[in-house]
Amino acid sequence: MATEAFRILRDTFSAAEITLVCGSWNVAGAEKSGYFDKVIPFDFFPEDDSARTVTASREALLESFAKCMERQTFELAVDLRLFEDSRRVLEIIKATDRAGFDRYDSFPWLTIRLNTPSATEDDRAEERIIAADQFRTSLGQHRTFEIRSESSYNCRNNETVIWGPYQELCPGRYRFDCLIEPLGEEFEVSFDIAVNSGAEKLLTGRLPVRFGSHPSVQLNLPKEIKEFELRLQGNAGRELKPFRFMGIRLIHQGVIRGIHQSEAMTLLAHLVRLRMVNRYATALL
Repeated sequence: MATEAFRILRDTFSAAEITLVCGSWNVAGAEKSGYFDKVIPFDFFPEDDSARTVTASREALLESFAKCMERQTFELAVDLRLFEDSRRVLEIIKATDRAGFDRYDSFPWLTIRLNTPSATEDDRAEERIIAADQFRTSLGQHRTFEIRSESSYNCRNNETVIWGPYQELCPGRYRFDCLIEPLGEEFEVSFDIAVNSGAEKLLTGRLPVRFGSHPSVQLNLPKEIKEFELRLQGNAGRELKPFRFMGIRLIHQGVIRGIHQSEAMTLLAHLVRLRMVNRYATALL
């Protein structure tokens, strides 16, 4: 998504030495592009959040990054990530000017700021992982990153075996990917999505637990709900096979009103060009 923004920055600062910090899985593509003189791999975020096991804390990652960058200084540092969770990364870098997105004037230390609507808020799409530690269970091992049941379980009555995460949802269209995998034989498990401590059910059904895929369900919410609950259930007379549950991926499809992420990145690159190449233009904007 940032390819056009990278091209603009490379063309604008053709004689500059440009360094890119990116995830390790993007290093080969970054080097092949020819836009960068130096590529620094650093995994602030996992390539696939649903597949992670154990990750360092954000504070530990920031401390490690600060050590990595402590001997380097730059005239300009640009954060092309729309989400605000990477602004502290930008702040660590020693640079005369720093550029990034600042929707709500939260980063006064940015010298070049673009206030534009972005995804995940302003009625745009949102995707996030709600990990297993936000759920409760009545069986198996409960670790930070997974709930693991390594033996079959026979339910005498209909009972809830995993439930949570009791979080708010705003109105809109949602897709829930249940991050559950079989440890042996494939099977199906009953589920519901409920509010008011299970008194009101918004959606019910059965989920196929298969190798190589995660089951999905769709839900349309006409109004905000305070605490939603996704429950996996065992049914009387049905055997729950061994499984591993890592949480859910929640995708808020929302209403597209703003600009696309790649367009926002391109606009920021253009703004950097205007502000850095022609300083006088700053007084006119």
